[in-house]
Amino acid sequence: MQKCHLHSTSPPGAGGAFTAHRRSSESEDTGFSFVGCKLTGLGVGTSILGRPWGPYSRVVFALSFMSSTVRPEGWDDWNDPAKQRTAFYGQYQCYGEGSKTDGRVAWSHDLSQAQAAPFITKAWVSGQEWLR
Repeated sequence: MQKCHLHSTSPPGAGGAFTAHRRSSESEDTGFSFVGCKLTGLGVGTSILGRPWGPYSRVVFALSFMSSTVRPEGWDDWNDPAKQRTAFYGQYQCYGEGSKTDGRVAWSHDLSQAQAAPFITKAWVSGQEWLR
């Protein structure tokens, strides 16, 4: 997704999530990539960035604004600690109150430019074949 606006309508205490990606195997070439997006919501700390719907969930937020609606931990293993070893969650050069990485779960990634590159180019969606 590029330049989209994600708005959580989850009320405080309800445990909202911006994403729930499913990937059943490490070999599946799928994932969610959000570049230059805006994340907002109804209140402070009402939503996480994502949780794994499948064991190999993969989500990256890059160059995106995150309001204070994003909870400090950022991500949740959905009550399955094994997914902490198989899911891939990262962010790259995000900004705003909710983008602070010092409170993130230890198993998420604060990506370097090289690590983020595959997720923020047209190649991620085979875009060179259909995007102009």
